Amino acid sequence: MSYLIEIKNMKLYPKDNYSKPLLENINFKLNKNSIISIIGESGSGKSLFGFSLSSKEYLYNVIKEFDSFKCHDYLKNSIPINFFSYIPQEPLSSLNPVITIYEHFEINRIPNEKNDSQESNYINLLEEVGFVEPENLLNLYPHELSGGMAQRILIALALQNNPNVLVADEATSSLDAVNEKIILDLLVTISNSRGLSVLVITHDLRIAKNYCNDHYLIQNKTLINLSNNELADLESKAKHQIFDGLDIDNSKEILKVKDLSFGFNDNKNILKKVDFKIHKGEILGLVGLSGSGKSTLTKVLMKIYSPKKGTCTLFEKNLKEYTPKSYASNIQIVFQDLYGSLNPKRKILDILLDSFLIREELKSLSKDRISKNINYREEVDLYLEELGLNKDILLRFPKSLSGGQRQKILILKALLVKPKVIIFDEPMSSLDLKSQNEILSIIRSLYLEHKITILFITHDYRLVQSICNRVMVLSEGTIVEEGETSKVFTNPSNSATKKILEVVK
Repeated sequence: MSYLIEIKNMKLYPKDNYSKPLLENINFKLNKNSIISIIGESGSGKSLFGFSLSSKEYLYNVIKEFDSFKCHDYLKNSIPINFFSYIPQEPLSSLNPVITIYEHFEINRIPNEKNDSQESNYINLLEEVGFVEPENLLNLYPHELSGGMAQRILIALALQNNPNVLVADEATSSLDAVNEKIILDLLVTISNSRGLSVLVITHDLRIAKNYCNDHYLIQNKTLINLSNNELADLESKAKHQIFDGLDIDNSKEILKVKDLSFGFNDNKNILKKVDFKIHKGEILGLVGLSGSGKSTLTKVLMKIYSPKKGTCTLFEKNLKEYTPKSYASNIQIVFQDLYGSLNPKRKILDILLDSFLIREELKSLSKDRISKNINYREEVDLYLEELGLNKDILLRFPKSLSGGQRQKILILKALLVKPKVIIFDEPMSSLDLKSQNEILSIIRSLYLEHKITILFITHDYRLVQSICNRVMVLSEGTIVEEGETSKVFTNPSNSATKKILEVVK
């Protein structure tokens, strides 16, 4: 049988250490017009394997060796530049913030004899990935897009030069259930219509089962071909922990939002008369489709944006009255931007030690004293162990970490502050189920010990069901439904909620 890609005995090594291969004994085959899944735990090497196919692994100082690497009729050293196209897993950090979407397409275009603008082609690509009135998007900047919109822009860019193979690295991890289905259905459609092969790198076994023809598991540094029965067995064992035993004090309001509206300049408001309360000891879920205003609301709560109208109070005190440091000691956030939230020039240990400087009881200590205090180092080490991270990660820089490892460090960074409230903004979108359960265990321990209050913003509705006692549904900038999670998900009253749950089921 002739394969589009055929790899025999590939090994990947760190450039400075040939004694410890990152991946080894990699044997892989990909048929034309097929969709294959690459699954595995966070940090197992899924993204590294995806990089290796298109030689992007050199960015990470990795050396590749193989007995044979063939792509269709090409040898490895003569593959056309557009044979592979890669969709990264973090849209907010993968788009250039200072240029428009139109300019992204212009820069991404492979030069040919036609130097004129291809705006109509760009519009067609944006329509293909599900945008309505795409011509209005071309002059926008990335910061004006939701995470889901940015992800679809990246997919359109990946399709622009008509590749043979599309490597989708957690390409739907930032999308809600409705848009996730739209994109995955789209990948199936274009695979058939274009004769395009798709490599789906994912931690979601449900996606692998429903959309992929063949499956590979990265485990113990190697690639294992799985049968459908073996994948089904893995899926049957994959369940979220149920977070119960909440001690909620309904008499104490921690965070209150009243009649909140927000928009940029004179443009149409993104948030419209938002009202909600979070009580002490509560874990409140906030769900909604991509573009509904979840991230904008988060930025208002973190004092990044100021409301046009309405008030936000923490412990009955207006957010405007808090200094940045006093506010940070009370409320922390775990953003969904894995790359932009960690300083690329600082080691992980230095990033984590900053959290101690914010803690109320440690404000008088210098960073030098904290770094030399064995108790604080032991606290960091304890959390690392519970999160399944090795201590050697403390001396590494963010760029050498996988997406899942970055996610864990961001969560650990917030936990070390020991705040009264933590806002989790899509905190587990890049984590496999095992890692998600590890995070839930950490949150459970922190909650039981400190009675922390949590606002949990996510598009993973199964996760909301396992952890949140109450849920709100945001649609077009307005809270359209709220109540006990079990009641809202069992008997929704709003059409937006029903649409979401129909896809999830």
